[in-house]
Amino acid sequence: MVYVEDLAIWQVEDGITAGMYNSETVASPVEILEHKEKIESMLEYLKELNKNQQEVIRLRFQASLSYEEISKVTGLSAGNVGFILNKSMSILRDKLTAKDKNESLIELKNFPTGV
Repeated sequence: MVYVEDLAIWQVEDGITAGMYNSETVASPVEILEHKEKIESMLEYLKELNKNQQEVIRLRFQASLSYEEISKVTGLSAGNVGFILNKSMSILRDKLTAKDKNESLIELKNFPTGV
């Protein structure tokens, strides 16, 4: 087991994490590598979102602003902020789920059959 230190955390939503373990977390090297790969994928998927979606996500999860605060910063209504955030998270969730399914299929395809 390895203690992971000096790595940032920010929780995205609904179990999607973009960040790493804190210094109190104990993880195996394999878990750390898998988590880092998921973070890299998440960051790439974030770049694929439009600028409005990226800004709302950044303000919500990096700056920890409320919908109302994001509304004041962006000039969007709080309802629109919620819609953009929900839609963006759905897109990210779908992309991560598709990637996980694809990787599972590749692993199954490469799994030796027979004796």
